[in-house]
Parts: sequence; structure tokens; C-alpha cells
Amino acid sequence: MRDGKYKPREVFLRMKQDITDGNPQMWDLAAYRIKTDTPHHRTGWDWKIYPTYDFTHCLCDSFEGITHSLCTTEFILSRVSYEWLNKSLGVYEPMQREYGRLNLTGTVLSKRKILKLVEDGYVRGWDDPRLYTLIAIRRRGVPPVLS
Repeated sequence: MRDGKYKPREVFLRMKQDITDGNPQMWDLAAYRIKTDTPHHRTGWDWKIYPTYDFTHCLCDSFEGITHSLCTTEFILSRVSYEWLNKSLGVYEPMQREYGRLNLTGTVLSKRKILKLVEDGYVRGWDDPRLYTLIAIRRRGVPPVLS
């Protein structure tokens, strides 16, 4: 896969799960895929295989010590594979919970968009009181527990 012998969608590296499970999120999900259409923004054409979201999401959360992974409701079925992979590898298992999408006007909630605001200097950091991150709300003076 790595040396470019295969074309995209020709082969996948899959996680060995339970193909008989009633949840399609447990049917041998792809862990790595081949991409050759565009170069990587850092490594150029050196790499042709990339991990999938289903493979990396839970591992990144685990390795980074995330306590609660909050996802929108389209990921409800994915929780089983999220927990399965962490358990199979014997790594720390963050709690994953799903919620209905929250739409607020006049603010940005997207992590990618907030990162861009921080990188471009429009806000001072993730704790800038103008943002709606937990750390920013706490900096505004809202305590973690309301009585």
C-alpha cells in the first residue's frame, strides 16, 4: 500500500471486527485507505496511505487524554466501534457522548473555524471570552457548576 502498488479504492487495511454484528459500524471498518489524487500538505507525495476517521478518532482522544468526546448524533452508531478499538488495544477509554447539533447565531462553534481565528490573530486564544469554548465561558466568569 505504501509504495503505490495499489490504486485508491483497490485495497483497504481493515480492522478485524464482527461481520455478523447488527450494527454496520462493526463490519470490518477500513483503518487505512490509499489517496493519490493530491499531495499531502506537509510530506508531498511521500505517503499514499492515510488513516481513516473511524481508526484515528478514538485513538487520538485516548492518547491526548480527552475525558469526554462530544459528537453530534450522526455518530451514535459509531460509539460501538470507538469503544471496541480502544478496548481491543488496551488503551485509555474516553467517554463518548452524542448530542443534537447546537446552532447559535453570532458566534462560531466549529473547531476548524476557531483554530483559523486563533492562527490568524482575530482572537487571543481558545480562551478568548468572545468564543463559546468551555475555557472561554469559564474565563467570562461562569463557574463549572451552577448552583
